Amino acid sequence: MRKPVAIAVAGLVVLLGVGVPSATATAAPAGTYAAAAAKLKLSKTSYQTKHKSDTVSVKVKTNNKAAWSVQSSPSWVVVSPSSGTGTTKVTVAINDNKVPPSGDTSLARSGVVVFSSGGQTASFSINQLAEPYVYTNPVGDWYVPWGGGSQTVSFDLRGLATAPSCQLKTGDGWLSLSNYSYNPASGTGTVTLTADQNIGKSRNSNVKFQCGTVDRKLKVEQATGPYLDLNIRNLIIGSNGGPARIKVNSLNAPWTAQVVSGGNWYTVSDTSGLSTATITVTVQPNLTGVERVGTVNFQNAYGRVTLTVTQLNHTFELTPENVYDGGVRSTIANIFLMLALR
Repeated sequence: MRKPVAIAVAGLVVLLGVGVPSATATAAPAGTYAAAAAKLKLSKTSYQTKHKSDTVSVKVKTNNKAAWSVQSSPSWVVVSPSSGTGTTKVTVAINDNKVPPSGDTSLARSGVVVFSSGGQTASFSINQLAEPYVYTNPVGDWYVPWGGGSQTVSFDLRGLATAPSCQLKTGDGWLSLSNYSYNPASGTGTVTLTADQNIGKSRNSNVKFQCGTVDRKLKVEQATGPYLDLNIRNLIIGSNGGPARIKVNSLNAPWTAQVVSGGNWYTVSDTSGLSTATITVTVQPNLTGVERVGTVNFQNAYGRVTLTVTQLNHTFELTPENVYDGGVRSTIANIFLMLALR
């Protein structure tokens, strides 16, 4: 009667899985997985902007919070931050693409910012337009000798999608424009600038190239010519007379002086010279009781100026300031004359 009990116990042991080995059961092996490949992506891959400074935001995305950095970028672009981990928002700052101070050429430009992470790279390309402007050749100022001359200037428009019409202007009569030609299809043209002979001091002018909304000024400077001038053209002196010094400015040319009227009561120390000189006009006392006036003409090959000598009568005596001595006393004489004539 004990045999069935033993069989029942054995069956229970089998059901509970206690102490009964199995020929097919094996231990589970430890889990091993291949590392996920690094992934690098950008939210934008290209950007186009105008010539002015600009900024654009880009998201750098990496998996598993992998580290990334900027591998290279153009000199006119700044990326901030330049490195990070995982998904990061960066700012790409783009500098102005302006015409250089020298006025030399400035064209549209392009560049690429390269990001790297775990051996992978991603590129962000930038295209920037140039500042619209007028380019001239020659680029710098035009220096003209006093004798005058001509210069052909070529010009073209840059940084513009279409070429508008152009106008050239100069505000001075001694500089003229001729042989003007312009091709709107290409935005290029030429013009001839002509400077007249300069009989006078150095001078300058601007030629304005106005093309649509952009313009450029080309400065023209001309050297001093063989002009003729006097530091005083109206000499007023008291009735007691005396000497007065006059500076004759005659550059690059000899000059002569000729007494035209009043020569019996004053003298001129020098009646000719090779260049700038100081002469003396000596006036005798005025005993006539009336004011008297004389004139002296100074002339060189390029022009003529007149010196007017006015002597007060004895009624308006200016003692002791009646002798002209280079400016101060002449001013006093003028004041007395104005008071006397009121």
